[in-house]
Amino acid sequence: MKKYLRMISFYVVILIIIAAVLTNINTGRDVPKTISYSELISGISNKSVSELTVDIDKYIVSGSYTSGAKFQSVVLPGSFTEFLNGYLEDGGDIKAEYKQPEQAPWWFTILPSLFLIVIMVVFFMMFTQQSGSGGGKVMSFGKSKARLHTPIKEVC
Repeated sequence: MKKYLRMISFYVVILIIIAAVLTNINTGRDVPKTISYSELISGISNKSVSELTVDIDKYIVSGSYTSGAKFQSVVLPGSFTEFLNGYLEDGGDIKAEYKQPEQAPWWFTILPSLFLIVIMVVFFMMFTQQSGSGGGKVMSFGKSKARLHTPIKEVC
């Protein structure tokens, strides 16, 4: 037992070390600077923003400045899309792209119904197995094996 415990703890320690190393590795990606909503609006108004990608599901706008620096900002989708559409209609020269909302796959939407059907079939099978063939235990509740004994009459 002690041997298995030492072996398991060794693997857990190795797993923790690997997880710590992987979280601290800089992958060399250019991490975008997070800016406030007001900085985003003023950057668009000052024409210092060259392109935008709007992700309405996550309420995040990412893009780059004309200098090439990348940024991201958290926005309220209704007010920002109205502002951006108005800016683009007035002749703004920003390359804007709206990211389409992610939709669940078709099979993912039927999983709850399928799960319920499987559970019902399993319960049905369990109950029919309990009954056995030809009625078995379920239908034998009225069939008592008790015998009626009559008292012996003494002959005088």
